[in-house]
Amino acid sequence: MKNNESSFSINITNPNLVMFVNGVNMRSLRSIFFIYRRYSAMKIAMKNSTGCMKFYAVKENYKHFIFVSWWENLEQLMGYYKNPLHKEMMSWLYTHRDEVDFWNEIYQPSRPGVYSGQPHAMAKLFEKISLKERTKEIKND
Repeated sequence: MKNNESSFSINITNPNLVMFVNGVNMRSLRSIFFIYRRYSAMKIAMKNSTGCMKFYAVKENYKHFIFVSWWENLEQLMGYYKNPLHKEMMSWLYTHRDEVDFWNEIYQPSRPGVYSGQPHAMAKLFEKISLKERTKEIKND
């Protein structure tokens, strides 16, 4: 994988921190144009969102991206979902499912510490959380 940053490190002290990992595999020219036109704006929107501690994009090739972001807590990540750019992106992805493979996962650290290396490999160290179950917990609090 090619990286757009030479080194990566994050100090995990917050027990509520969540890591959001999503991948996009573009299978058509139309999906490539759609994603690339919005790529910079999407990065800026995510980096400027309340609670986003760090954002990292891994570009495997011109058709495949992995985005990794760290959020202070799940509530703030869910707040980003209300961003108009995110809503537009999700609407387009769901409407054009035959042109794009899209997946996402959310992880939470099981212990504090400093992590250095490739950000997407952190998923091996973290516990995967069920967004459906955590969303229920948030609504009940």
